[in-house]
Amino acid sequence: EDGLVALSHHSGALLGMLPPDKTAEDGLPAIEALLFSEGSRYLCSAGAGRVVDVWDLKKRTKVRQLRGHHSTVTSLAMGGNKDLIASGCEDGDILLHKLSYGTLVATLKPETGIPDTVNCLSFSAIKKFNLGAAHDNGDVSVWDCNARKRISSFPRAHTAPATSVVFSPVHRLLYCSGGLDKRIVFFDVNNRKSFVKEIQCSESVSCMAFEYDGVSLAAGTTAGKVFMYDLRNTKQPACVIDAHSRSGGVKDVKFKNHVSKRSRASPSTSRDNMSRSGSKTNNLTKSGSSSNNV
Repeated sequence: EDGLVALSHHSGALLGMLPPDKTAEDGLPAIEALLFSEGSRYLCSAGAGRVVDVWDLKKRTKVRQLRGHHSTVTSLAMGGNKDLIASGCEDGDILLHKLSYGTLVATLKPETGIPDTVNCLSFSAIKKFNLGAAHDNGDVSVWDCNARKRISSFPRAHTAPATSVVFSPVHRLLYCSGGLDKRIVFFDVNNRKSFVKEIQCSESVSCMAFEYDGVSLAAGTTAGKVFMYDLRNTKQPACVIDAHSRSGGVKDVKFKNHVSKRSRASPSTSRDNMSRSGSKTNNLTKSGSSSNNV
């Protein structure tokens, strides 16, 4: 809310603030979304200021501003060749920028033309230019960012705000969304008429993440719990983690990055330095504000 980004070591030590010359008393626009670049050299921050600020974490300086939004930026995602930044805002527009040059390459408009907040954006790890979007009116859609066209759309897929959308890491056509209607819905990109299946959760879903094997799915809820599902048997969750029931809803969930034996042996493999604050259980970082090893 104070418009500052706190950079922290995983030990809890505060490494610095962005902007480094500002304080909470300076009245900066509130930050709603953060995104690390590949390798964590750059950090993108956005919010009520209607721009996406790109920070060089090594130099602690702002190197670029991605402009074009006319309302508060609510979500960020990186995809394509790791140089494409997607940003969604309260009026429903999704802007695509080239990170390396800061140029606006496309504006993706809401299907109905009616302003509606973009709650979540997510790129496919397999079809790298496929971008999923979850909207406040319950709509869920997938865009082909190369062709600049919507390739899958399910208006009112949820009867309450859709809060998250994620792609399967092993199946190029499968993606799913979660919403405040307590449902997790699975879709096939090529099937535009009906969804594949759904899971009825006992609490409103606020965020989701797939594990690398594509079998395990974590769903954070507004009640502060994390539901772990095995997609081979979704009649009931494999386990339920009481993560933040005393402090509010789960804001984000992430699985620990999977590194193959070949990747471990490769000297060129970059280490993922991003973590989320909060305790870890079964390789799952539950939720909290962003931190980084700089």
